[in-house]
Amino acid sequence: MKFIKNRYLLFGIILLALLSTLVSFNLFFRESANERQIAAIEDRLRQSEDRLDIRISQIEDRLDRFETRFKPIEEGLDRFETRFKPIEDRLDTLDAELARQ
Repeated sequence: MKFIKNRYLLFGIILLALLSTLVSFNLFFRESANERQIAAIEDRLRQSEDRLDIRISQIEDRLDRFETRFKPIEEGLDRFETRFKPIEDRLDTLDAELARQ
């Protein structure tokens, strides 16, 4: 009878050891899968950042071209305002005189 109890006890211990080993492997593989998922997410994030940097540089280039294209127009408007400021002032003076009469 003692031999049978010891055999069941030994069988139970071996079964428990196998079960704990399986649980350990499951946790290990699950952790590895999580690490792979995290690495994939980080990779996609880096790719998104790279695409965003490219898009920002394209927008900056367009803005530079826009500023370069319209700089002469802005300078021409400044010259126009400077040139016709005395005429505008004179018209304002004449309007004021007409309003008084």
